[in-house]
Amino acid sequence: MSENNTDDLTELRLCLWRLVIGFTAVGLLAIFPFLWWLNVTPIDQQESILDIKDFFELRNQAIKSVITFTQIYATVFGGIAILFNVYYGAKRAKAMEDNAIATTKNAIAATKNAKIAEQGQITERFTKAIEQLGSDNISIRLGGIYALERIAKDSERDYWTIYDSMNILPNYLQ
Repeated sequence: MSENNTDDLTELRLCLWRLVIGFTAVGLLAIFPFLWWLNVTPIDQQESILDIKDFFELRNQAIKSVITFTQIYATVFGGIAILFNVYYGAKRAKAMEDNAIATTKNAIAATKNAKIAEQGQITERFTKAIEQLGSDNISIRLGGIYALERIAKDSERDYWTIYDSMNILPNYLQ
């Protein structure tokens, strides 16, 4: 995932959190006084309450209903915030998974290219060693023999090919 996309995603998440917190605060500030007035004020205005105990009981019930509504409101907006977080977390996890898959594919391709390059280098060394065997100069021929021996040690794949060549080599030298 590119750095720019990560910055955009972080900025979007921050914006969404600000919106959720802002709506929650505005909602509570707007609704709390209304609920207080709706539930508590009528109790204060009732003159038919005979007992002070009944008055405070009704008032406490009204306050509890305001607190319960506030808790429900906060829970709903908290749930919405969690859903946003889960959604963008899943989106980020998917992007990271895609990035990991692409990285794995690149690593496999790099390994394959390295093996191809290695085989190309061995082929070039083998070709040059065979050319050296055909030289009139004995030192160059010995260099070709040592080069074939080195290739046989370096490459398991080419070991038997060179070994068979080494069986032919004494006949060639005679």
